[in-house]
Amino acid sequence: KPVYRVFQTWKTITTDSRVLESEDVCKSIQLAGITINPSAKNVLETATLMNEPSQTKFELVITSVFNLDFVEDVVLLEDIYSHAKDSGLELCPPEAWIHICSEYGNQVKGERLTIAMEPIVEHDGKHNIFYLENRGIEKILDTDDGDPETYWIDRSLFVFVRRT
Repeated sequence: KPVYRVFQTWKTITTDSRVLESEDVCKSIQLAGITINPSAKNVLETATLMNEPSQTKFELVITSVFNLDFVEDVVLLEDIYSHAKDSGLELCPPEAWIHICSEYGNQVKGERLTIAMEPIVEHDGKHNIFYLENRGIEKILDTDDGDPETYWIDRSLFVFVRRT
């Protein structure tokens, strides 16, 4: 039974209908002053980045694992995604997370935002999801373990799309 919570909209974005080539995505992110870690660049280069055929509006929400009503200190990624879905949230499609990376210029120092997304699976079977982190001296896009059986701590922050 879904338990719809009220999550504050963090950001509303509108994406366009351009084709998402990995080289263009990397340039857009780098122009925003974000360093792309080699592991993230490898994943971007191997990913198939699909885009919506027209302009699409997304309401983005940031929430911690704790705010998804878990009582445990560590939670499986598949359970985080399941609770989020039950709370009216969805995973970010590629055009949303690319927009987040290229336009989040005022990220707070020390903040790490994990993009709630379908994992991108590499040729070796490794599941990857992206995170954006402000390390003080630089902002970085990198990958983390996106395997559904991976544990995440309760203070981890995720960006989701609000279901409309």
